[in-house]
Order: sequence, then C-alpha cells, then structure tokens
Amino acid sequence: MKRSMLILVSLLSTYGVALAQKIVTGKVTTTDGSALGGVTVLEKGKNTQSITTNSGMYKITVQENATLIFRHVGYNQIEKALMGQSVINISLSENSSSLDEVVVTAFGVKRDRKTLGYSTPIVAGSDVSETQRESFFQGLQGRVPGLSINSTSGMPGASAQIVLRGFASISGDNNADQAEFLGGMSKIS
Repeated sequence: MKRSMLILVSLLSTYGVALAQKIVTGKVTTTDGSALGGVTVLEKGKNTQSITTNSGMYKITVQENATLIFRHVGYNQIEKALMGQSVINISLSENSSSLDEVVVTAFGVKRDRKTLGYSTPIVAGSDVSETQRESFFQGLQGRVPGLSINSTSGMPGASAQIVLRGFASISGDNNADQAEFLGGMSKIS
C-alpha cells in the first residue's frame, strides 16, 4: 500500500512539473523605440497566443521551456526562447519585402490578379484623396466601373446612395451599404 501510494505521488509530481506554466510579460517596439500594437505573440508549437496593446505591452501564460514567436505584418518575425526569463522586451525591424496583390472574388475565393479572366479595378487611396471631395465615396465617383454615388440631399456630410453595377438586382434592390461595397471592391489601398 505504501509503495503504490509512493508511486502515485511521484507520478503526480512529475505530471505537475511537466505542466508547469509561467506568465511572461514585456513590451514590443519598433527599431526606433516606438510602441508597436497589434503584434501577435504566440508559443511555438502551441495554440497559446496574445496580442500587444496600443502601448506595445503583452502578457501570456506559457510552458516553462517555451519559445515565443513575435510577428506583425510588415515586420520581420522573431523567435525568442524564455531561458528562465519572465520579462521579454523585443524590438521588431521592418520587412522591406512587399505583399503580393490578392483579389477576393464574389465567392470569397482568393486568386492572383493575373489568373482572372476579367478586369478588376484598382483604386489607390492617394487617387481618391487627390480628388479633394468631401467624402471617400464621393472621391470614388468615376473611378470604379458601374459605380454610381448619389447624394441624398445637397447638405454637406449628407449620406449617399451607393449603387454598384446597375439599378436592379435579383432581390430588386442594388443599394450597397458600406460593408458590401468595400467587400465587393478588388483593392482599395
């Protein structure tokens, strides 16, 4: 009886050591020292992850011997082993490579623009801002094929009726709200 109890206690203590977890905190900055928010901090090989706040701070609970991965779009990914540390501050450097262009089709399938059999409009944010119109949607007028934007009144800041690709659809209504409109655009940068 004593022997089985001793074996049970040693198995439970071994199991507890194997599952020992640690809280790790820190700050993520850019190379110039600015706080970097929205950085994904995750434990390598696990589903444990955290996101940095706008001030670059994070807090994550991981295994004692974990390796943390820090990644953010436009920055180089960094892997850092804990090695007993509970505070890890990281500085991410910008990644000079650019993202490939992705087109989201009507069915939500992502495809390379070159593989499409039809044209897709691209409107850059700088093109829209050069129009110096009062709203973003008014700046798109004449730049997107099949797009008609009509002001609901002559007052500044009034809402607009956005009609994309004609005045009728299967449902009989072709008024696009902002979410539908932006979801249907190929790319707005």
